[in-house]
Amino acid sequence: LNEIGDKDRVDIIVTNPPFGGEEEKGIQLNFPEATRCSETALLFLQLIMRSLKKGGRCGMVAPDGVLAGDGVCARIKENMLRDFNVHTIVRLPQGVFAPYTAVPTNLVFFDRTGPTKEIWYYEQPVPEGRKQYTKTQPLCFDEFADCIAWWNNRKETERAWRVPIESVLGGSCNLDIKNPRMLGEDTSVPLGERNSHLARRLVHLSGKIESFLLAQDWQALPAAGGSDWKPIRLADVLHRVETSETIDPEKSYRLLGVSLDGRGPFPRETKLGHEIRASNLNKVSAGTFIYSRLFAWRGAFGVVPPELDGSYVSNEFPMYEIDKSQMLPEFLRLYFMRPTVLREVEKNCRGTTKASRNRFKEEYLLNMIVSAPDTEVQQHIVHLAHTVSALSAPLQGIQADLTSLPLGLLAAIYRGKL
Repeated sequence: LNEIGDKDRVDIIVTNPPFGGEEEKGIQLNFPEATRCSETALLFLQLIMRSLKKGGRCGMVAPDGVLAGDGVCARIKENMLRDFNVHTIVRLPQGVFAPYTAVPTNLVFFDRTGPTKEIWYYEQPVPEGRKQYTKTQPLCFDEFADCIAWWNNRKETERAWRVPIESVLGGSCNLDIKNPRMLGEDTSVPLGERNSHLARRLVHLSGKIESFLLAQDWQALPAAGGSDWKPIRLADVLHRVETSETIDPEKSYRLLGVSLDGRGPFPRETKLGHEIRASNLNKVSAGTFIYSRLFAWRGAFGVVPPELDGSYVSNEFPMYEIDKSQMLPEFLRLYFMRPTVLREVEKNCRGTTKASRNRFKEEYLLNMIVSAPDTEVQQHIVHLAHTVSALSAPLQGIQADLTSLPLGLLAAIYRGKL
């Protein structure tokens, strides 16, 4: 991705990227550690984001699993929402891509004009008298007439609703938001066919999970605490980065925060120097390990990605270069996502209350002992963790469909479509 420069970027991208596939490890190494995975749709999304010029636009097909996914998927979506304007998601009915896939899909539209403030959703209906689309009775362009008319005169209707970005970023960046006016009565798949529809998705996903779990990759991992692992004192691998700058009142500063639950740094806001109360800020560099003193106990650790290089943070965000010959940055980030580690962090926080001034000071961080294998095994663990995370994304969509089945049954009874 880093090889894509301004001369390689384009104004418009329209694409139906492959999803449900797995990319080989050699290709995955071209992506940042924090967002590296095997899922082709997520890799393509990152490529698209990198390839758009400022002001550029994109329309792409995305499965429900990408909208709902957490872990690596959530971090990628968080980057997209903070750096791009994701303005519209059109939810497509079942069968649009039949017979090639039964996976529910969406049209996602975004541009590179700034961060997302709100997202409009539009639910494309199935024609009256039809249960779903098929290969012989496909979705035709003319059927988007109502959607196109709504596009230029947006208002909330039975088919359209909008969601403020705060409600998305405040959770796990779940974009799989159902039509609130339907009260959970999802009729995109007829009730009588929903069992086979879910079964096909489960069989497909379980096959991928089984292949992953039975792969020799797992068997080759050495157990923690074995002779191949060694205790590493973080003071021996973390080297404090001091990049303090006196604030220029007329200069513009992009300020970062660090998300909870290990999701890493994000661009919080941009301010002019005279709008900032502090007299100094620290300039961040890509690849540095960073954390929030105030919210370390909630997993506010991460690694600065290349796209945030040159941003700024306050003194509440200590930064460190990592000795990569002993510890990989992404391995350390994953380590600080472990609940047992966060409990240790919480015990060493000092302050008045957890929610306000409860800080995790640098001295406690540097005194921590981390048991770790050599960096080759660390890289392997990171790859496996990202692969598992990508597999969980479609599972969330299936879980949501299973949860909606009782309401679907009731809706079918009242509509006489049982």
